Amino acid sequence: MVGRRGHVVKGQGTPTVEVAQPNFHEKVVATVTIKGLLVGCPNSASAEYQLIIDPGPIKLGEMSDTTNDIDKELLAKIKKVLREQPYAQLYVVLQFKRNTSQNTKRLLKKRLAARLTKIKIDATRNTFELADNDNRGVLFWLVPPGAGYPYVDT
Repeated sequence: MVGRRGHVVKGQGTPTVEVAQPNFHEKVVATVTIKGLLVGCPNSASAEYQLIIDPGPIKLGEMSDTTNDIDKELLAKIKKVLREQPYAQLYVVLQFKRNTSQNTKRLLKKRLAARLTKIKIDATRNTFELADNDNRGVLFWLVPPGAGYPYVDT
């Protein structure tokens, strides 16, 4: 047996089968039944597997200036996505010119963290990266379970 929407594509009645699985995130249960055994003997067995694919990080938005407050629409989007994906992490990249002082970087990170906390985004779900790459701005990424962090040029 294959899931509700899956089906055997090739190999029915052979030791190996190929299965079409339209939703990769669903578990597949394979059941083998042997006919012709004596009555009372177990004649079937099942096994399940789930295909896990690294979905990669998802860019939620960006701000071109670190001195401005976060756009209300972007904040609402971040909050909604984190609510819908309770095991995902918010990855925030603050980009600075190379000569920006450490004190300025700490203050901007602290201000941004406070703004996220103010709208009730759990601080334990936030990861901040400070990047000295001569860009200026803030990037917001959603990192689902199993995904790697986004690459940031530093």
